Amino acid sequence: MKKGRVVAALSKKIHAPLGVVEAEAKAFEMGLQFAKDVGVRDLILEGGSLNVYRALLGSSPPPSVDAVVIGVQKACSEFHYIGFSHV
Repeated sequence: MKKGRVVAALSKKIHAPLGVVEAEAKAFEMGLQFAKDVGVRDLILEGGSLNVYRALLGSSPPPSVDAVVIGVQKACSEFHYIGFSHV
């Protein structure tokens, strides 16, 4: 795992009726877009959902977030280094 410093952070309200797993997957998606927008190319995204974390690592995602997880996995190719962390 690379070690570094916090370069940018994002906090955002999602105005949609989402469950916990859906909100977590959407937060990963928004985090990637934010990193891209601010020019960060090496990053670690942290989240609290073990199901979403495992899905991002290649396990089968929960059906309700399948499309979001696939989109996040595809977007990862735009970065030099990307890691996911479950906290």
